[in-house]
Amino acid sequence: MSTDTHTARLPDTGVYEAFAAAASAAPDAPALLGRDRRLSYAGLAAEVLRLAAALEAEGVGPGDHVALCAGRGFAAIT
Repeated sequence: MSTDTHTARLPDTGVYEAFAAAASAAPDAPALLGRDRRLSYAGLAAEVLRLAAALEAEGVGPGDHVALCAGRGFAAIT
C-alpha cells in the first residue's frame, strides 16, 4: 500500500497574490462549487474586483481594516 502524499505549498506571498496566480493560471477552473452552481476563478475574480471597488468608493484604502459578515453559500460571494 502506497502512502505517497502530496502537500500543496502556497507561495511566500499573501492570499491575494496566491488567488491571483490561481486565477491567471486556470481562469475557467472551478473556484467554488455548489450543489447546482459553479463559479470559475475568472468569475470569482470579477466578484472580488466588484467588492474592492465598492469598498474603495466608501473610502476604504490600503492598510485599512475591514470586517465582513456574510452567510454561507453563493449569495455571500455574488
